Amino acid sequence: MAVTIITYEEQVRGRLLFISKAKTVEQQILAYQGLEQLIIDYQSIVLIPFNQVAMLEYQRLRKLYPRLGKMELKIAAITLTNKGIFLTRNSTDFQQIDEFKIEDWSVT
Repeated sequence: MAVTIITYEEQVRGRLLFISKAKTVEQQILAYQGLEQLIIDYQSIVLIPFNQVAMLEYQRLRKLYPRLGKMELKIAAITLTNKGIFLTRNSTDFQQIDEFKIEDWSVT
């Protein structure tokens, strides 16, 4: 199991936004604890890079699916070029990509 560097970026940005919006000392402490936990969690997770091969696939996907978000297409490009299966609860954006394999392992 691995995570795309784009997914990691999105999670880090979310944590940094939470820090920037923290108004009280207590909120700041919680926000920094969340960032620290994210860093700890990712120490044991393999990150899949956005490399030249993924960039070429991303460019192809942008032409085929111009209405999909850039981050979603980058995640799809990384997953496709690594012949992976994407795990998500939110498959709506990704269902349009024909060759993209998606699974939802969440408990409903």
